[in-house]
Amino acid sequence: MNKYIISPILLYLSLSLLPTYAKSFNEGVRAFQQKDFSEAYDIFKTLGSQKMPEAKYYLALMYDQGKGVSKNYSKAAKLYHQAANLGYAEAQYNLSIMFRTGDGVQKNYNESVKWARLAAEQGHSEALYYLSGLYELGLGVTANPVMAQTLKILAAEKSHSLAKKSINHSTHLLTDDQLAEARTMAARWHKGKPLPLYKDFTTLRKLN
Repeated sequence: MNKYIISPILLYLSLSLLPTYAKSFNEGVRAFQQKDFSEAYDIFKTLGSQKMPEAKYYLALMYDQGKGVSKNYSKAAKLYHQAANLGYAEAQYNLSIMFRTGDGVQKNYNESVKWARLAAEQGHSEALYYLSGLYELGLGVTANPVMAQTLKILAAEKSHSLAKKSINHSTHLLTDDQLAEARTMAARWHKGKPLPLYKDFTTLRKLN
């Protein structure tokens, strides 16, 4: 599972941020990409102190990967948490992975599900696919193969290559009714809306 995702949205944040902040943030991204980590750190730290979630995310990423600073999973997790609480999907996804691995935080699958679900509800493809695995294996949630298939479909629609392959692999594990329900659930869901809950599925009794 790829934890170090930098969303394409970071390439056009200047469209949604105030001009001064956008210029500074884009300068930080440019410095990061050019491996001028000292400059990037200074910019992101300043913006992060002003509660900009994107800047907090990049600071977390630097501690997570040990770029320009000593690798420190605890600091990374704390910063991811701050950005995640501000609704930033990239941070929510990375935090969910840390709760799975136990890097910087105590391993907790319930928390991993919580943050992955929040990121997935924003249409984050990696979170959608990762969450499908948790539902498939019953880690932090009640196992729900129909929900897992629903999430794989949603991730595949966002061109997630592993999700596309996994859909075909898992079809033989479900009945025709369950496959149809997964497709219906995926078609009904819209970005920004809550994902389905266990009680929303009507075909699960046929697993018994």
